Order: sequence, then C-alpha cells, then structure tokens
Amino acid sequence: MANLDETTRQVYKENMSLAEQLSERIKEEELLKKLNHRLTSEHSLLSAEEENSKAVIKEKKSTAKRNHKNLKSSTITWIHWNQY
Repeated sequence: MANLDETTRQVYKENMSLAEQLSERIKEEELLKKLNHRLTSEHSLLSAEEENSKAVIKEKKSTAKRNHKNLKSSTITWIHWNQY
C-alpha cells in the first residue's frame, strides 16, 4: 500500500469502508428476517387464538340465550300452574 498514489489509497480506504458497511447491512438484514419470521409466526398463533375466542364467545352467547329462553318458559309454566 505504501507504493500506491494518494488517489488509489483513498479509493482503497473507501472500498474497505463500503465493505464494512455492506457487512453490517447484511447482518442487520438477517436479524430483520429472523424478527419478521418470529412476528409472522406469532401473528398466526394470535389469529388462531382470536378465532378460537370468537367461537367460544359465540357458543357462550348461544347457551346464554337458550338458558334465558328456558328460564322464561319455566317461569311462565310455574306461574300458570300456581294460578290454579
């Protein structure tokens, strides 16, 4: 490197700097890919849990309506029988 002129040395230093920056960007890209994969997996899991929760809520609402209807019907029957 001692035999190189100033312009060549500057180009060499710039190339070394760019190579380091590229290496850092590649590492950053790999980390982001891993993070993206993890978040995608987590999103899928949460979506499945959400669907499951919605199904449970729907079933609970249906059961509550059925129980309310049965209670109302039982109350009317009880009142009817106790009138006589």
